[in-house]
Amino acid sequence: DHGRALEIAVEFSHESDDTQQSFQEIFERVYLTEFFDFDFVAAFKIAYELSKDYRGDRKQVREDFIKIADFCTKDKHLGLPIAVCAQYAIDLARMSQYYPKGVVEPFKAIYTVLREKKPFGLPVKDALEVTMRVLRFGPKAPDNFLRGYRFALDEKGHDATAKAALGFAISMAEKSITELPPPIIDTSKKDK
Repeated sequence: DHGRALEIAVEFSHESDDTQQSFQEIFERVYLTEFFDFDFVAAFKIAYELSKDYRGDRKQVREDFIKIADFCTKDKHLGLPIAVCAQYAIDLARMSQYYPKGVVEPFKAIYTVLREKKPFGLPVKDALEVTMRVLRFGPKAPDNFLRGYRFALDEKGHDATAKAALGFAISMAEKSITELPPPIIDTSKKDK
């Protein structure tokens, strides 16, 4: 509908360059067939949510979304269906507002440890599920998770099995905040 398109164009003309660019780039990744291939309405809603309606740093969410989308679609070891990959990229982008420097680095750090480091070596699906579970508890959760895991395995700590240590580490990540969702990072005071 040309009328609605014009309304949206006028609406975005009053927004910052970062908001406009975020909408455009996220929409392209979600909508175009060479990326996630969502229908127009779904792609529009997601791009709108992660740009105009987004409460965090709009440049950061755009960068996080693109990096996660690229990681997910280009990493041959993941082998995820495109729809699953899209959902992870969207969910992680939504979490970006809770992390001072975005969610990409914490995501990759936890995921890599869970997949590649002993004694973890979790399958892709399990590593992604645990990573998402940990990240939803805010920026302190990844460190608390890893410290909790090391403590639980340590002979002077709990001296637990790998499975029990994983459960303990997740419970430590969950204690990283007192309420969900975590507080949004105020980017207006960010050092430039």
